[in-house]
Amino acid sequence: MARLAAIKTRDGARSLLASRRRAADTIVEDLRGQIASGAIPHGARLPAERALAERYRVSGPTIREALQGLNAMGLLEVRHGSGTYVSAFADALVAKSLGTVIELQGVSVQNLIGLLGALNGYAARLGVRHATDEDVAAMESSVAALDAATDLDGLIRAVKDFVAGIAATAHDPLLLAIARFLLDVQLSLALEISTQSFAEWHALIAELQPDRRAVVEALKRRDADEFAARVSAFQARGVSLIDSQMGFSRVPASDSRLVRILAELAAAERRL
Repeated sequence: MARLAAIKTRDGARSLLASRRRAADTIVEDLRGQIASGAIPHGARLPAERALAERYRVSGPTIREALQGLNAMGLLEVRHGSGTYVSAFADALVAKSLGTVIELQGVSVQNLIGLLGALNGYAARLGVRHATDEDVAAMESSVAALDAATDLDGLIRAVKDFVAGIAATAHDPLLLAIARFLLDVQLSLALEISTQSFAEWHALIAELQPDRRAVVEALKRRDADEFAARVSAFQARGVSLIDSQMGFSRVPASDSRLVRILAELAAAERRL
C-alpha cells in the first residue's frame, strides 16, 4: 500500500508539473504576442510576478517559468533590484538566432560575406525608390566621418554607419537587422585577426573613399542600375582589400574567435 501511495504521489507530481508547463506556455504565447504587436512596447517594465500570477490565475513558479522562457528568446531582460523589462530589439533576436544557425550549420565566413553582398545588392534596388533625403545625408555624413576619424573606434563606427546606411535605404527593418549583424561579425573578426595600427587601417579604408562617394552620388541621382552596380563594386573591392591583408574569409566556422564573437554580439545586443 505504501508503494502504491508513492506511485500515485509521483504520478500526481508529474501531472502537476505538466499542467504548470502548459500554463506557462500559454502565458509565454500571450505575452510574446503582446510584445510583437507593440501592445507591450520595448522598454516597458512588466508587473511584478505576484501581479502577473493574479492576472493569469496561476502560481508564482508558473510565472517564473514563463518569464524565463521569454528571457531565453531575447524578449525580456531581468534587471536585479529593478524588475523585468521588454528588450525585444530586432538586432538582438537576429544575433541570437543567426548566431546559433551559423554555429550549428558550420556556415563559413566566405558565405557570410556573400550573403551580406547579396543583401546590399537587394537593398540598393529598393533604396533608389525608398531612400529619403535624410538617408542620403546620413551616408554623406559617414563618408565625412571616415575622413575626420582620429582613432580606430571612430573609424570603425563610420565604416559601420556607411555600410548599414546602404541597407537602411530600403526601409526594411528585417533586412537592416540581418545586414548589421553580418557586418558586425565580419568587422569584429577582421579586428580580431588584424595586427594593423590605426594609421594602417585608416590608409586601407581611405582607398575606398572614391567608391563610397560614387555610391552616394548614384543614390542622389536615383539611378537604380548605377546605384546597384556601385554598391556591388564597393562591396567586392572592400572585401578584397581587407581579405588580402588579413585572410579573414578563410577562417573556419569552428574557429574559437568566431564562436566567441557570435556569443558576444548576441549578449551585447541584449544589453542595449
